[in-house]
Amino acid sequence: MLASSQAAEEQRKRDTFPATPAGAATVAKEAGQPFFEMITGETSTDRVFMSGEATAVSGVTVGVYLFRNTALPESTA
Repeated sequence: MLASSQAAEEQRKRDTFPATPAGAATVAKEAGQPFFEMITGETSTDRVFMSGEATAVSGVTVGVYLFRNTALPESTA
């Protein structure tokens, strides 16, 4: 039983890692994206209006992370 709870905890960590700034940057790098930006501290909601779609953002920007994929050739980045 201990092994299965440890395995479940490890899986939970793997599942939640992409939601962190470092995890999302890792996923973007592995996908070959030259740049990746993540803003923390804001919440947003997507809304659909008669005139079109809009995103409502509230909160205070706590941090902006900008990652550059140095593994790509300079001509791509």
